[in-house]
Amino acid sequence: MRPEYPDDRAVSTQLSHVFGIAMTALLITVILTGAATHVQNQRSSVVQTQLDTIGNRLASEIERVDALGRQGGTVSVETTVQSTVSGQNYDVQLAAGTACDTTNFHTDSCLVLEAVSMPVTTRVPLNVSDRVRVENQGRGSYLLSVAAGPSEERTLARVNRPLRIGVGQSFEVNPFGSVIDASNRPPIARFRFSPGVPRADVPIEFSATRSVDADGDIVAYKWDFDADGTFEALGENVERELDPGPHRIRLQVEDDDGATSNVTRYLRVSGLAYESDLSATADGSGGQGAINFTVTNHWNSSLVDGPGPDDETGEIELQEILIDPKDDSLGDLDNECDNDAECPFGNSANRGEVVINRTAAARDEDDQYNQNVYRDIPEGGIIVELDDPVSLFEDESAEMWIGGFVGASDLDDTEFEIGIRYTVDGQTNSTVFTDVVGSPNVEEFWIRAGGGFGSQVEGMVVADRKLGRVEVERGGDLSGTYSSGSLDLHLESSSPGEYVYALPLGDLDTGIVKANLTVAEGTGGVPAFETRGPKSINRSIVILDGPYVWGTADDWDNATLNDRVVHDSVGDRTATQVQIGYPTQAPGLAGYWPLDGSPTDASGNGLTGSEDGDLGSGLGVFGSRSYIFDGDSHLNVGSDLGDVHTSDSSLAMWVQTSSPGSWWLDSTSGLTGFVDASWPNIDDALVWGAIDDTGQIGISTDGGFLGSTVESGVAIDDGQWHHVVLTYSDDGSVDVFVDGELEGSGTVDDSPESSFSALGLVSGAEHYEGKLDEVRSYDRTLSAEEAEELSDQSGQLDTGWKSGTQPLGPNATLQYNAEIPSSTGINVTVLADTDGDGDAEYESDTIDLEDGQRSAPVDGLGNTTSTRFKLRIRFHSETPIKTPVLRQIGLREEL
Repeated sequence: MRPEYPDDRAVSTQLSHVFGIAMTALLITVILTGAATHVQNQRSSVVQTQLDTIGNRLASEIERVDALGRQGGTVSVETTVQSTVSGQNYDVQLAAGTACDTTNFHTDSCLVLEAVSMPVTTRVPLNVSDRVRVENQGRGSYLLSVAAGPSEERTLARVNRPLRIGVGQSFEVNPFGSVIDASNRPPIARFRFSPGVPRADVPIEFSATRSVDADGDIVAYKWDFDADGTFEALGENVERELDPGPHRIRLQVEDDDGATSNVTRYLRVSGLAYESDLSATADGSGGQGAINFTVTNHWNSSLVDGPGPDDETGEIELQEILIDPKDDSLGDLDNECDNDAECPFGNSANRGEVVINRTAAARDEDDQYNQNVYRDIPEGGIIVELDDPVSLFEDESAEMWIGGFVGASDLDDTEFEIGIRYTVDGQTNSTVFTDVVGSPNVEEFWIRAGGGFGSQVEGMVVADRKLGRVEVERGGDLSGTYSSGSLDLHLESSSPGEYVYALPLGDLDTGIVKANLTVAEGTGGVPAFETRGPKSINRSIVILDGPYVWGTADDWDNATLNDRVVHDSVGDRTATQVQIGYPTQAPGLAGYWPLDGSPTDASGNGLTGSEDGDLGSGLGVFGSRSYIFDGDSHLNVGSDLGDVHTSDSSLAMWVQTSSPGSWWLDSTSGLTGFVDASWPNIDDALVWGAIDDTGQIGISTDGGFLGSTVESGVAIDDGQWHHVVLTYSDDGSVDVFVDGELEGSGTVDDSPESSFSALGLVSGAEHYEGKLDEVRSYDRTLSAEEAEELSDQSGQLDTGWKSGTQPLGPNATLQYNAEIPSSTGINVTVLADTDGDGDAEYESDTIDLEDGQRSAPVDGLGNTTSTRFKLRIRFHSETPIKTPVLRQIGLREEL
């Protein structure tokens, strides 16, 4: 008999089955888990899509209900939608403020849809009033309602509106009925900007053309570029250069019934500027094609937190470079130069295909950075990561050399896309541009009327190279596309790097001309950098012709009344446009500093100053700039200032500060004057604009505890603009006016005469900290009426008479070009002299001008006709920082 042994095969088979079952279970688990994850992701995507669809439709219904509510009372609309999404319940709610913020938009209110058991949420922006309500009735039914205002008629409209919901399907839209007392529906604000990757050196084009008003017209587009609540620009299309870094841009649109809406978008501006100088070079290329170009760092200490080495600030580090030639034949790079004469930048060590020559503004030496790259350039370009990041400090430039491109000896007219990625304060930024080697650049584009070459209306183009073709899209009272040929592209003047061309756009005696420069090509057909792709440069003018037009400096000079309305060509103002402001000549005016970016004395009395310290420039009054004094800077304007203000004199200025002074005179700030605390003259002082620790302003003499002082009685350190007038007489009498009101009056001790020569500094004491604008020095004491007038935010101008041979009657229209920011206005009355005696026999109704280039009917002159007219024009502003501007105005007969 054989001995009995355990059957090993049987045991092995059993174990194999167990192991196989376990592995199969594990594989099934993994597969099921992966499949579940995939299914869950697909399910989330479907839920997201359906929530987006439902949200957009509900938002549309809510805005319609809100519009009905604005028409006269309480409105309720019952809407039925899909009750679940992919089997999931969802919540719907109205939200406001930060709950509506996303990476794509910021809005005051929104609709939020959130899946109950899945992390899926949709936010849809809304433009509705705060009286709207959304109530879930269950099973996909929602009651949308808006309550009547306190003074509105109580009316009710109830509509049942089922919606068909489905991914990719269209929806049935049923019309609403109307509600009595129809009123205005607000506009919807939208805007876009170009280029999509903006840079600090390139004006960014902002366009609000996609904004709409369903029941009227949009009459004003207002732009806030720094999130301070103040609008810095007006117009449907505007250009703006912004500092490097993140920006929050707000657009407000206003319709013809006064309703407004806002939209805010975020953008990030690169501070690395491409200098528009892409060119071909043979240097260092070994006979093969190479390119070079320059970039400059515009980040500075106010924008970058950390200082660089050697106390330099604004440091950035170049990390990567994208090189993408649009010519597919440029597929290889090879740079094997042998000696200094052959290598880029004259250095035999520069054997890399990418060489960066850093030109240091604050150093004597130049630094080269070589980078060897993969020599095959794939489709879409190659990204070169620098082994040693290149540091650039404020205002430093780097010249980039890239080559040689194998088999290409001539790279002229070749298009490249270049990208540079860099870091600043740990944040990654980029500058990307597309340019053509040897292409021209458009430096300027404008329109002029009556230029004199072949046409009444011309476009003017300034380029840095010769142009061969230009195209302009015309609008307004001219239409069609202007395309130049060899005969109608007139070179008006030229000098190295500047070619000025006149383009005949058409004949137009009167009306509005709009022009978009869409094409500007060099003689070889290469487009200019500024107009390549979807870019264009937009300009417009209004042309008024005939005998009844006012718009030149002579027209405004011949005004019969001119009170606080100016057109002097000083500071931020020009001689051909009228706005609220101050004249350069007045009785007793010894000095006048508009402070619009320079310390020029506009009075012509020789007190033009110079900057001492780090003076900044900021938004001032009446649409101009102001000086920013940082507490350690001032303007030197000459010793004559002290000669004026140690006897009968006045000082008038706009002041904005948040910094109180001190109760001790030699440690307080002031606008000008002196303090002599040395022995034995310890009490000698005369301080104009002394600000004490409570924020009151006045005039002080003597030392010690503010010595002898007359103060305003009201504080001016609230961060708001205040107009201050200080008067001082030889007998020590002082008046202090704040915002046109007499707030302080009294007598100070006699002060010894002493020379002082600064604005923003009291000699021997402290610097002023805050803004100053429109500073005016008088060698006499101003009256209370004059102080009130200087603080006024309005002006008036009566033009001289204009005579012609064409009579204007009841069909007369007023045409004009005006800039009217919110909270400002211009109104005009037309005066008619029918018998030529210089007196008006007829006056029209008052015409309120609107922003832009427009026309308005002249009513109230009856059936009379006249050939002699003048205009009574009134300007006003509700805030000192803004002024309306009138550029041109005229009358004509509307046929």
